[in-house]
Amino acid sequence: RRLSGQSTSGAVNRDGTKLGSMTLADNVEILDTDGSGNYCVVYPQRLAGTTLRSGDVRYYATNEDGEITHLILEDATGDLGTYALLTEVSESSAMENMYGTYQWIANGTPGQATVQRKNFGAKTGGARILYEDGAVSSIRNLQSATLTGLTASTATTRDGSYDVWEQVQVYIRDGSTYSLVNVATVSDLDQYRLTGWYDSLGCSAGGMIRIIVATEK
Repeated sequence: RRLSGQSTSGAVNRDGTKLGSMTLADNVEILDTDGSGNYCVVYPQRLAGTTLRSGDVRYYATNEDGEITHLILEDATGDLGTYALLTEVSESSAMENMYGTYQWIANGTPGQATVQRKNFGAKTGGARILYEDGAVSSIRNLQSATLTGLTASTATTRDGSYDVWEQVQVYIRDGSTYSLVNVATVSDLDQYRLTGWYDSLGCSAGGMIRIIVATEK
């Protein structure tokens, strides 16, 4: 049966054990979801140090001790969908013949889609792709930044630093060829120029480096 919404808000402590004044149960189950049926499992540590707004929490349940046992979020992490590197984009904005054709690489695997009667105003580079009923429903570009330092967990730029997503995709680009590698392979900035792509989609626990492209100097 359909659940009635029950929201809460507050800061998640750095141990990932409390949300505001409420304790997360040791066996808490957390899902991040959206209105198109996309979802992902979230572990408490993923939310540590972030602040969830009331709109980020669709539902929560507690046990007899008042601990949160189930937490359903509303696109709070930015981890939903597929992060990909758009390599080719062709869009028509003519109302009578609107369409979009997109080609990308996601986790080293090529993909493509043609969308009729609409386009997403996308351009080549990092992007997040969402699906509904198996079809592409949204493509939104990520923001790019030149990286001045890189470790497995942190990327630095001239203006600050970003957390690196644990599922970050790292590519070495050679012309039109992209080779999927790990972070350690490209961490020598004397050898590579690095461009990082981070999500700025308004997600409370987002803003992470999702894709890195390295080119040899």
